[in-house]
Amino acid sequence: MSHGLTKASPGEGIKKATAVDTEEVLKVEWSTGGVSKYPYVWLRDNCQCPKCFAAEHNNRRIMTSDIDLDAAPVTTVVSGKDRGSSLYVTWPDGHRSQYDWQWLRDRCFSPRARADREKQWKNKIVVKSKPDDVRTSEADSTRHLEIHNDEPYYSYAPGVQLLHYIEQTKGEGGTSLLVDSFNAAYQLKEEDPEAFWLLTTFKVHFIHKKAKHKAHIRNICKIISLDDQGEVQRVNYMMIARDSIMDVPLDQVKPFHRALKAFNALLYHTENCLHLKMKAGEMYAVDNGRTLHGRTAFNPADGVRHLRGGYLDWDGRGLLPHARAQGRPRHPVVAMQ
Repeated sequence: MSHGLTKASPGEGIKKATAVDTEEVLKVEWSTGGVSKYPYVWLRDNCQCPKCFAAEHNNRRIMTSDIDLDAAPVTTVVSGKDRGSSLYVTWPDGHRSQYDWQWLRDRCFSPRARADREKQWKNKIVVKSKPDDVRTSEADSTRHLEIHNDEPYYSYAPGVQLLHYIEQTKGEGGTSLLVDSFNAAYQLKEEDPEAFWLLTTFKVHFIHKKAKHKAHIRNICKIISLDDQGEVQRVNYMMIARDSIMDVPLDQVKPFHRALKAFNALLYHTENCLHLKMKAGEMYAVDNGRTLHGRTAFNPADGVRHLRGGYLDWDGRGLLPHARAQGRPRHPVVAMQ
């Protein structure tokens, strides 16, 4: 199945790009007719340069806390060997972004384009052959790893995550972060109802490139999922795997980014975020639908940091009797040694 919804035709490309500051969008006129609008905040958030995006394994590198809600282009240039094949945008801080015309076309925010994508992707996990990768995830790096839960790109994500610390770096970094996302979600509902509504209403595309199986895996779900009673049922939060395809009405794109930043700030708040420097031999088990985890940056010169992870299902053997007898555990973290 194709990742994009449109195929190039002779003569297609970008004719002109105009910044419309009153709407905070870049208006792109296509050489074959028609106009598409792209919000400034979305363009900056989805810069495809190596500093902002790890193309080899489809991970974004811009931290949620660093999203510039008020970004506005300083210059826009349409260029390319073949028609208007690329759009170049320079931002106030001097950063320069390049966007391929087909890449932009496939991410159009028009109601028709969004409806077509919903029809294509709805309730599907899509696997597509891809070339081998060098690395599978930003988790393999030594940089700060933004808090997340695992595998929201699967329609059925793991229920329980276990992480066993085999070796731990001896420096100050490499501290584990464990976050009660449910508590943060209820705080968001109380403090910022609009942000809560946005994150419980519009769905996000999560995508993952699996090197071993040469596949792309995609799932579409809400950041905060509610049950029939309106209670938080699950949180899906893995921003490095959040795709650039965004099926949100044009006028809700900036508010949605603002909601992401507001939720992210609460997740990192000391009331919700626990810092643990785990020792070699220790292990923790968490509810993967509730407890987010991350890691502070560390210096590889301070030693090796070696972890082994695994998953259990809530209906799995040994967990089901406990769940039936006592209900799903109210404590999001269970520490083991």
